[in-house]
Amino acid sequence: EDDKDRLAEFYRDAGYIDFELKEIKQVQVKPKRVEVHFFVSEGRQHKVGAVDFKGITLFPTNDVHKSLKMNVGETFTPKGLTRDTEIIQDLYGARGYIDARILPRRNPNTRTSTMDLHYTVEEKDKVYIEKVEIKGNTKTKDKVIRRELSVAPGEVFDMVKVKRSRTRLQNLNFFEEQFGVETQPEPTDIPNRRNLVVSVKEK
Repeated sequence: EDDKDRLAEFYRDAGYIDFELKEIKQVQVKPKRVEVHFFVSEGRQHKVGAVDFKGITLFPTNDVHKSLKMNVGETFTPKGLTRDTEIIQDLYGARGYIDARILPRRNPNTRTSTMDLHYTVEEKDKVYIEKVEIKGNTKTKDKVIRRELSVAPGEVFDMVKVKRSRTRLQNLNFFEEQFGVETQPEPTDIPNRRNLVVSVKEK
């Protein structure tokens, strides 16, 4: 069962979006040996066709296009689409537009075996940091955590710097490896201002 999933993922990561596992047969060849036969339909490899954007006003669309890793003519993969969506999200997040929504849509062209990509963006408003709250620390002093943060109250809520801060805190090796450091914006009574809540789970 695991190999079925791995096989499908392997093909899709190589651009074979229409891959299908037709059948599996097990053949007893020796008393303690079985041959497993995977019958597959590979389909055709998909390349990226057109790439267009809707709703972008804060950046030149050419600059956004250049920042993507999966451009016209390159192999299309679902992972690549997720990665490029995150790249656009970070373009906005780095400038404080943390509520921006990036909505990717793919449109396959079966005749040419290409995948047209359409990104719709809802930009929303810029957000600033009201205050930084530290939660969950009983042994680690607040100042030790705060000095690893790349953002401060009053600044633009730069989500890229927040991610970098989370990585720096994880590298201290004071906190649990999984979900040991979490960062979350929380609403305030002031429009366009959020608190940054840093929650930690100490080892």
